[in-house]
Amino acid sequence: KFPADVRGWLTDEEGVGLFQLAREKDVLEVGSYCGRSSICLGQAAKSLICVDPFDCRDTPGEGDTFAEFTANLERYGVKAKAHRNLFAEAPLNGDRFDLVFIDGAHDEASVKADAARATALLRPGGLLAFHDARPAPGHHDGGWHPGVTWTVNRLIAAGAELVQTVGTVAVLRPAKETLTTPGVQDVSIEQADLLNELKSLAAQKTEAQAQLTRLDGAEQVCRHLIAKLHAKE
Repeated sequence: KFPADVRGWLTDEEGVGLFQLAREKDVLEVGSYCGRSSICLGQAAKSLICVDPFDCRDTPGEGDTFAEFTANLERYGVKAKAHRNLFAEAPLNGDRFDLVFIDGAHDEASVKADAARATALLRPGGLLAFHDARPAPGHHDGGWHPGVTWTVNRLIAAGAELVQTVGTVAVLRPAKETLTTPGVQDVSIEQADLLNELKSLAAQKTEAQAQLTRLDGAEQVCRHLIAKLHAKE
């Protein structure tokens, strides 16, 4: 059952996607807010651990949401272990997961750091899922969080497999060696950025050349018409 009465931004389509993705898996959620996505994951997961400081530091609003989170999960019959920490500080060193859902702070540095730690906690073949990953501003629900999208794109450029997208949830199977080998990820990301910039510049050059061609043609037509007018005089 989709928890539409629980505060949050996850859509029903995305909730169904998370439910299906979490079936019989050991799941870690990074960023829980009031529990909307936690409930979708927990209704299907084998086990669920949620990590969030529950103080609205990276979400609209203010105050402590832990009591609301706990009450919402109890109301939907979902059991989860919660760590009231930032992900970087959560005591998870002995835990391993089949799926990590990342929906914490959305700035690029935070998403990149969350993805790196999450990957280290995955079992072989495990998956990362990112909320608010959009191919373009406004896609699906009108929002735009470039830090998430850029991180997802850079992971793909570094060798991760894009397994599926549901709404703004992008699911990746990371290339673990590119995240754990010193220097490899940064080099791959830099090369990917340069290639994308080169493609963009090449496209702009092509369009500019086409515009120049059209302008040259228009100029020739104008000169021809002016010459005809002069001839009539």
